[in-house]
Amino acid sequence: MNDRLSPCAAEALSQVRQIGIDGRTVGIIRLDESISEVMALNLTGDADIQSALLQRIAQHNFIPPSAGEAYAKVLMAEFYADRMKRRMELVLKNYSRVDGE
Repeated sequence: MNDRLSPCAAEALSQVRQIGIDGRTVGIIRLDESISEVMALNLTGDADIQSALLQRIAQHNFIPPSAGEAYAKVLMAEFYADRMKRRMELVLKNYSRVDGE
């Protein structure tokens, strides 16, 4: 038996990120892509950001109705963590340019 994944299967797995929701580890398909798409919208209100995230995530993932609020809370935390990470990378990149001159 071949233990290698087909290119399609490997790509699909690379789009899954595991996060904790209600004490359980859940694989979310296209989380990073969804966060990037919502960031590109430049939304300012938490309700709008949350709605856009949930809409994109629900296209590729089952969200149990009873866990909708928990998913929303964790997705918002992931969104803001990713946004902070990107801002820090930009600051460090700009700092290294200034420092090198």
